[in-house]
Amino acid sequence: MKIYRDHAALCCLAYLTPEAELSALVRRVYISSRSIEYPDEPVSLLGVAVLDPQTLPDEAERQLGFPVARNRWTGIGPNEEGFAPWWEIIESFEHWYELTFVLSDDGSGMVVYVPKEGDGEITQLCATYAKEGACP
Repeated sequence: MKIYRDHAALCCLAYLTPEAELSALVRRVYISSRSIEYPDEPVSLLGVAVLDPQTLPDEAERQLGFPVARNRWTGIGPNEEGFAPWWEIIESFEHWYELTFVLSDDGSGMVVYVPKEGDGEITQLCATYAKEGACP
């Protein structure tokens, strides 16, 4: 799992990643997160995480600082009664799932990419809840 939180790292991921679909997805998020008023300002409210197929929910939570596979406020997981996802949107693309989390009232957020390969708990969660997205 890798986390990209600053302008330079996001730019490298968006434009220099050899995985074409991931690069296009990150570029779309990166460009849309730029301020219309200050387009040359570095992105400060956006973070991107790219999970490995074997990333476990507890490991993702420790590194990200928030849960991916259970509700942030209730702690209820997807296999428990009363589960309500807390991501804003989850989309399915050819090789990736994209989960978008708004983390605070200032609009800061994290976009998490989960590879479709593998059968881990996070991948299964994504397969259950994702809607088809349109890759740029």
